[in-house]
This record gives sequence, structure tokens and C-alpha cells, in this order.
Amino acid sequence: MRAGAFVLTLSAAAALGQIDATYIGPWGGQFEEPTHWDIGVVPVNTLTDTYNVIVPDSNYCHWSLMTGSFQVDDLSLGNQSYMDIFAGVDLTVLGDANYAGSFMRLYGGNLTLTNPNGLDNINARMIHAEQGAQLTLAFTSYSSDGLGLVQLSAHYAGTNWNGSSLQTLTLQANAGAHLQAWYGGAVLDLSNVTSITWAGPGQLYAYAYGGTIDLSSLLTTDGPVRLHADLNGIVDVGNASLPQLTRIDCHHGSTINAPNVTTLEGVHYIVRGLNTVNLGAIASIDGAQFDIGEGATYTTTHTSYSAVGYGTRTPFAAQHAGSSIDASSIQSLELDATGHMNLNAWYGGAQLDLSGLDTITGGTGQLYAYAYDGSIDLSDLDSVAVRARIRSELNSTVDLGSTVVFDQLESLEVLSGSTINAPTLNDLEGVNITIASPSAMLNLGPNPQIQGAQFNVSNGANYTIPATSYSAVGYGTRTPFHAQHQNTVLDASAVQSLQLDATGNINLYSWYSGPHLDLSGLQTVTGGSGKLYVYAYDGTIDLTGLQNVEVRTHLDVDANGSISVSPTASFAAIEQIDVHHGGTMNLPGLTSLDNIFLNLIGTYTFNTGPITSADAARLWISEGAVYALPSAVVSYQTPTYNTTIFQALHAGSVLDLSSLDTIDVTPFHGYDVNAWYSGAHINLSNLNTIQGSYSPTYRLYFYAYDGSIDLSGLEHSEVNLSFNADAGGTITVGTDCVVMGGHPLIAVNNSTLVCGGNLIATAPGGANYHFDTGNVIMNGPGINIFEVAAEDVGLPVDGSELDDFRVGHLVIGDAAGFQTVVELRDCFDNGHRAGGTPEALYITGIDGQPGLEIASNAILALHGVQVYNWDGTQWVHLNALFGPGDQCISYAGGTLCLGDCEADFNRDGSLDFFDVLSFLSAFSGAELRADFTCDGTLDFFDVLEFLGDFSAGCP
Repeated sequence: MRAGAFVLTLSAAAALGQIDATYIGPWGGQFEEPTHWDIGVVPVNTLTDTYNVIVPDSNYCHWSLMTGSFQVDDLSLGNQSYMDIFAGVDLTVLGDANYAGSFMRLYGGNLTLTNPNGLDNINARMIHAEQGAQLTLAFTSYSSDGLGLVQLSAHYAGTNWNGSSLQTLTLQANAGAHLQAWYGGAVLDLSNVTSITWAGPGQLYAYAYGGTIDLSSLLTTDGPVRLHADLNGIVDVGNASLPQLTRIDCHHGSTINAPNVTTLEGVHYIVRGLNTVNLGAIASIDGAQFDIGEGATYTTTHTSYSAVGYGTRTPFAAQHAGSSIDASSIQSLELDATGHMNLNAWYGGAQLDLSGLDTITGGTGQLYAYAYDGSIDLSDLDSVAVRARIRSELNSTVDLGSTVVFDQLESLEVLSGSTINAPTLNDLEGVNITIASPSAMLNLGPNPQIQGAQFNVSNGANYTIPATSYSAVGYGTRTPFHAQHQNTVLDASAVQSLQLDATGNINLYSWYSGPHLDLSGLQTVTGGSGKLYVYAYDGTIDLTGLQNVEVRTHLDVDANGSISVSPTASFAAIEQIDVHHGGTMNLPGLTSLDNIFLNLIGTYTFNTGPITSADAARLWISEGAVYALPSAVVSYQTPTYNTTIFQALHAGSVLDLSSLDTIDVTPFHGYDVNAWYSGAHINLSNLNTIQGSYSPTYRLYFYAYDGSIDLSGLEHSEVNLSFNADAGGTITVGTDCVVMGGHPLIAVNNSTLVCGGNLIATAPGGANYHFDTGNVIMNGPGINIFEVAAEDVGLPVDGSELDDFRVGHLVIGDAAGFQTVVELRDCFDNGHRAGGTPEALYITGIDGQPGLEIASNAILALHGVQVYNWDGTQWVHLNALFGPGDQCISYAGGTLCLGDCEADFNRDGSLDFFDVLSFLSAFSGAELRADFTCDGTLDFFDVLEFLGDFSAGCP
């Protein structure tokens, strides 16, 4: 049979035979397809046969093609099975209907369950009707299967879910149950149900959205219930008292009828627009939450409210234009022991009237009264015994009256043209105060106590603080005064003294678009171990009256900000001064940079008195800043901790320290000097002496990364130095480049190390001693040593077999200057003496260019070290270039010598008394050439070793 067919049937009593038919078709298959049934025919009653229809567990079929009126004897839907009936189908079940755990859905089709055997219960998990469907039940009770959410629902115009025969509902679903009547006047008729019981957890949610749920005979419920009516919906629960009512939602012309409900304890009561909520005489509203919006109004006559046992609550929230809550009868509010309480009036002038409220008590929670484009009237408030926060925003008003006393007021916030009115409130100790609008009004008492308070004034507001002193004692770190944004003025000029907490800091801020913080009357700052931090970021701070600061201080200006300090101000310890990006720091009384971290970025103005000392200072510049240490500062003492003492970063940055003649290095600490990025430069060209105690563990580290450091005037260092040139950087050293203890002595990536003396490092493994892609220029006068460190692997094939220690480009001497003699040696084991073979020197060239360059008046002496050089076309073993009897040959523009006689100390080609004199002079002058024992120290054993070689003569 197909669409349009109509079948004339007999009743079950007249049937000649009864057949069981089980659905075997696919999930979602057609009911009307014969092959979907185990009997091969569509199971609807005929003149000769009647059917018991069975849809097994977890299957699904739908009836949509075959229209007309049909009957079946019995209908059994298994657990988790579905059956859908579409428009044009009118099905009557003549016998039993077993729907345990199933889902029956009517999409315009009709279903009648006749229940001729008088069964009491129907137990489908979902019975849903929509699109004008008509459902008729003949059962007296409904019980869910307890396995999931229950849904009894009617949707859309003309739909009638007729369950008027039902008298009891038993809910076993642990996910609750939904009763729905949605859209176009759909009706869920449960008009004769008198009791609803719960056999398991879960809530009954009755929701009428443009429809009607009729429970008008309901008397008893023993579980949680939520009622919701919207869009002219109606929910009628008869005379039930609903002892576990959790929530009422009534919106947009709807009606909820519950005349026997007499308590709203703990209930969330939400109303939007004009509605009708019929309740009984309410005995208690403790723990309730009234959310009234979209023009709705609510009035309570209760005199007290308690949230004890309910945690955090919002007892009253009025929202939107025309909405109001009249709670003027309330005289006391009590918070839960640990919960908070919120009072809200939001949007469109909503009003919350608590004008009769006298006291607020509770535990450790917070009261938060927040008016946002609304008003809260607390004008009769006397006592608030809990933590409190008051906020008024967007043309709102919060009236706290003239008698209020707070035990612990935490914050007052007035924003966007709003007002907080508390004309006798003077106790502001510890309060955070925010004023964020030119028209914001904070009406307080005339003599405020501001100890520990924090004033944040912004968005063009102007506010004056009349107090003459401020103390943060007991409050830890505080920001007492903070001005933000254009045209904002925070006038604290009456304040004469600030006192920090024993361990906390105090911050003074002026930020963004030109605000002004006036502290021109401030004279003294005292406290404990904390710090005073003054920060002007595109704002100004006036400290021109300051006389004495007894605490650590950090002064910071940025983005055209300005700080001005009295020329007579005395600071116990300025720890840091930052002047960045057009900022101005006026410190006319500052004459010493001792122990100060000075950080200058970009353009700046730094006005001081005549600087005469900078001991233990850290001087950092970046982003094109230029700073010159005044000429009066000729010496420098390093700090007593490891740090970067001098640093220049980025293009155009120049740190001119050319006034320094001497640096005194504190023992047992390490220090860095950095010139990084795009040509940044540090000028130490007149530094003559670095003095201190030598230690192989600690070093003074110079690092040029795409920058330059000029140490060309350096003649003597008593401490361990370390040099690293990278990314095209240059370090120029006027004396020895001697690094002990494995610290870096490096030039790579086309960088340059210019060494005016010996070039020696002890770096086991060679990891920190290499110049493989860098330039090494040795141009010092007289005879200087170059300590080699490469493993001798013979003449290279392609260079890939070489270790880390190699030189990209080695330049000996300067033709325009004095003569330079560089002698190679393998004095120290740098980890590349494979099999006992002495270490060698490989000069690889950079980008294919020749590796070695010798000035016309310079000499490179091999002294038995094997040297391999890339000459631009091939590898050359320099030792093999000498013929029989040759001591020196011309090579690479200068002179190459064997230099095999160590005892010929003055290198004049003969052994005589003058060699002894030359050695003793070098020994007494602590020249490393005199270290004949190669132990890194000069002592009597070096004299003995030299005299032994001298006595043995030259080969």
C-alpha cells in the first residue's frame, strides 16, 4: 500500500488472526516498506489480520508515505527506539502500548492510545507532538524509565497534547523532565494531574513559550520545579505549593498561576516586561534573587532579607528602562557566612529602592552595589559590617546617605558622569577610589582620612585631595596617586609627607595623553625597606617641593612624560633612572650617579647638576640614544654583584665613556660590556688601566654584536678579560687580548678583533677560542704572541675536516705605523693535541678571499708551529715554503720567518748579553713572552728555563 490509500479495518475483537510484526529495516527506514518487516508486509490491521507491532531496542522508523486512518492491535517500542508519524497519518492503538525508554514523535500525524485493558501507566521517555498533531492518551499515570531526560512536549499552532486522562506523573530520570508548550498556542493538557513525584534526582522544567501548560488540578509535588512562561505563554500549576520551587521566569505578556505558593526562599525570580505572576501571600524571601527587567516592576513588603545558607546571592537586580524594584520596606540585609551579595540597577534608568535599609551584616563576603545607567537608593543606610564595594557608572547615582559607617569599605568607583553621594564619609583608609569622568561626582566628607587609600583619577577628571599626609603603614605596597588620560588632574599638592609600609613600595603614576599629578607640596618620604617608584608615561609629575627621600627610589619617564624634582632634594638611594622616548627628567640637584642604574632610550632630556662620580653605576642606552659621561668622571668602581655595567643597543646609540682613565674591578664578580645591533658604539678609548685582583673564574666581558667597542687606549689590565665579536661587530683593544679560564675570545661572522698586544687564551676543547669566520688584526708594537689551538690534520682538502679553532682572516701589523712582530706558539693545551701532536694554525679566508695578510713592515714568526693558509686559490703549508738555510721569506705582503731560536730574545739573529737584558726587562715588566715554562705565571722557573735555552745556544 502506498500514499493515498485508505484501509477499512475491524476492531481487534472482530479480527480473524493476530500477527506479531518486528521491524528489521535500517535505522531511519520507512514504516510502509514491506521488506522492513520480518513478516514481509506492512503491519496495519485489515479485514483478515491484526498486528502486534514491535520496534526493537535502539532502532528507528518513520511513517510518512502511506496516509489515512490506520489501526494496530498493540504497539511496542523498545528502549532507545524511535517512531515518527508525519502529517496525513491517523493511527489508533487498539490494545496495549508499551513505550518504555522510547521516543514517540508526531510531526503533524495523529495518535490515539485507547488502553482497552485499563493499564495504569505509560512510560515513554519522549512523547512529542508538533505541526498541528493531535495526541490522545487514555492512561491514568505516567512514569519515566529513569535512564535519561524526559520530554512531554507540544509545539506549534493547532497542536494538542491531550493527556487529560493522566492523574499522576512519576519522574525517575536522573536528568530531569521537560514539559513544553511552544509556539502558536500549542497545548500540553495535563489538567487532571494531581501529583508529581520524583523517584530520582533531577528537576521538572515546565516551559510555555507561546503555548499553554495546564496543570490546573495539581496539588502536590515532592521534587524541584522550575516554571517558565514567555511570549504570552501560560503555566498553571493549580493549588500546588511547590515546596522545592527553584526558579520563576515570566516574560513578555505571559502568565504563571501558582496561587498556593507562599514562600520564595532561595527562588530565582525573573520577570521581563508586562506579565502576570499569581502567587499566594509570600511569607519569606530569604535567599531569593529578584531579577526585574524590560519595564517590569516588583514590590516587596518584607522587612528583612537573609542569604544565610545560600552562598553568594543577588537579591535585587533591576534592569532596563522603566524597571524598578521597590524594596524600601527592607531594613536589614544579611550575607551568608562566606558568600557575597550584589545589588544591581542596570540600563535605561532602572531603579532599585532600598531607602529604608539600615544595616548590612554577614561574614567574610563582600557587598557589591553597582549602578550602571541606573540608580540605587541607600539613603537611610547606617551601618555596613561587611566588606563593601560601591560602583556608579554611565550617568548613574548611588546614594549612601549622610549617616553611613563602613567597617571595611574596599572601593568607591565613579565613572562616566555618575555620582556617589556620601557627604559625611571621612574614613577612606585602605579604600580604592576611582574617578573616571570630568562630570563624575564623588561627594565625601570634608576631612578624609586617606591612610592606605589609592586614588585612580582618569578620563579627564579633576580631583583634589585635601589631606596633608599619607601613610601606607599596615597596607603593604600601594599606589596612592594615579592620574591617567588627557586633561586629567589629580591635585595632591596639600600632601606634605608620604610614609611607606615597613616592607611595601609606594607608586606614583601619571599615564597617557598628558595627565598631571601635582605633588608640589610633598616634602618628605619616609619608610622601611620598600621603594618609591615615580613613573610618568606621557604625563607629568610635579615634585618641585621635595626635600628629603629616605627610601630607595626609582624615577621613570617615557613617551614625552616629565618628572620635575626640587634642586634641593636629597635622596638616600636612587636605584634607577629611566628616561625614554622624548621623556624629560629634571634632577637639578643630582651630582652623582653612584650605584644608579641609568637607562636611556631614544631621544630624551636628562637635566642634572654637575656629575662628578659614577661608581657602581650601570649605564645602558638604546634606540639611538647618545650619552657622554662628564669629563669630571675619570675613574669607575664596579658594583659588588655580577651585572652588565655598560650597554649600547641599536643604530645611532653611542655611550661615550672616553672620560674614564681607570676601572677598578671588584674581586670575585663578573661584569659585561655590550654593544649590540646596527652599529651601536661604546667609547672607552681613553681607558688606560683596568685594575683589581686576577681570577681565572671571573672576568670583564666585552661583547660586540653588530656593534663596536673601542678600548684602543688600554695599556694594562690586572684582571681577566674576555672578548666576543659577532655579526660584523668590532672590538679594538690597545693591549693584550689574554683570556684565561675558558672564557670567550671569539671573532665570528665577519666581525673584527683588533689586538694591540698578545693574543692568548686557555680554552680546553677550544669552544670559546676561535675566529673561524672573523677578522683578527694584531698591530701592536714590538713582539707579541699568538697562542694557537687547532688540531693538526695536515694540509686540508676542503676545510670540512677542521675543528672550531681557525682564523678566517689574520692581519699582522699596520704598514702606516710601527713595526709589529707576531710569534706563534703552542704553550697551552687547548684540547687539540691529538696523539701528542702540537696544535697548529689554520687560516681559512672569508668568502674565498686569502686568509693571511702581513703588512710590509711586519713579521709573522712561526716558531715551529705548523701553519696552513688559504691563499685565495689553494691551501698552502707555510712551513714548507722555506728553502735550506732560509730563516725569513717574503709572503702575503710582508715577512714570514721561522723564528726557531727562543733564546734569541731580542730577535737580532745572535745570542749575546743583550738577549739576557731583554729577557730580564720583559720578566720584570710581566710580559707574557717571558713565560718560558708555559704555566701562565712568571716566576724563577722561567728564568731558569731561559738561561738553559741560552746556554744550549741556537740550532
